[in-house]
Amino acid sequence: MKKAKPFLLNLQSFNRLSEHFLKCSSNPLATTLFKSTTQRTLLKISLFLCLGTILSEALTGCSYTLQEAGLYPASKNTTTPKGKSNAEKFSDQKITFEIVKATALVTCLECHTSGRNAMATKEQFLAQKDQIRLEIENNEMPPKSSGFKLLSECEKQILETWIEDQDKNLESVKISDLSKCTNTNSPEKIEKPDINTLSVSFENLQKYILTPKCLSCHSSETKEGDIALESIQSLQDGQVLASTAEESLLYRIVLPGKRGQMPPAKSGLPRLTEDEINFLKKWIDNGAKD
Repeated sequence: MKKAKPFLLNLQSFNRLSEHFLKCSSNPLATTLFKSTTQRTLLKISLFLCLGTILSEALTGCSYTLQEAGLYPASKNTTTPKGKSNAEKFSDQKITFEIVKATALVTCLECHTSGRNAMATKEQFLAQKDQIRLEIENNEMPPKSSGFKLLSECEKQILETWIEDQDKNLESVKISDLSKCTNTNSPEKIEKPDINTLSVSFENLQKYILTPKCLSCHSSETKEGDIALESIQSLQDGQVLASTAEESLLYRIVLPGKRGQMPPAKSGLPRLTEDEINFLKKWIDNGAKD
């Protein structure tokens, strides 16, 4: 069996690819626009630069640009309903740089393992710690627009604690000793009754549906999409309620098969069951009262 030759993209092969693209285009507008030699050359250069950008992103391991273009799946949340968060897994460990990498920096290292913004080693991280802290504090990194989840308060405290230990030469503490990491990322387990037997009230809606399935992203702190679901007032302010369920975004957005159904699959949160959707519908149609 012959060994397959590796594909090498050089100027000659790219030139042929560009010519093939131009010849095969059946769009009259395209053939008109790129008729002259100069225009065809400019198109080739543009295509080459675009492809070069994509290849460089892929080779360096950074996926932000590829995700924005829809060419690469966004990172999955490191916390899933069925498992423990990374911070919980290492709760009894002292906060070393290896633990920081496995918790607070686990998403960052999907991109920043090499290059000028690399933070794979202790030295690399400390050299740019102020910039990293600023971007994290301003919720600029990891980028939410690419599907990444922002650092939790616990993860931020892990990072800050380790940096302070390095600056002041302090002895490391355990993650479980940190105030913001007590029961980190573990929503309070509520014994859930049969929702069909509950009175149709906002209290029950919030306790059994909104809190476990929506508030991790739509609280007054996170407020993704500028929508908070913590109170009836915040629902009204976010304009997700109408006089009927069918007219209400809050109801329509959770229906199965709808584009942009919530919670999004990438969040790892379970979607509303049929009974929960019916409960929500009844609450809205009954006037969305307390």
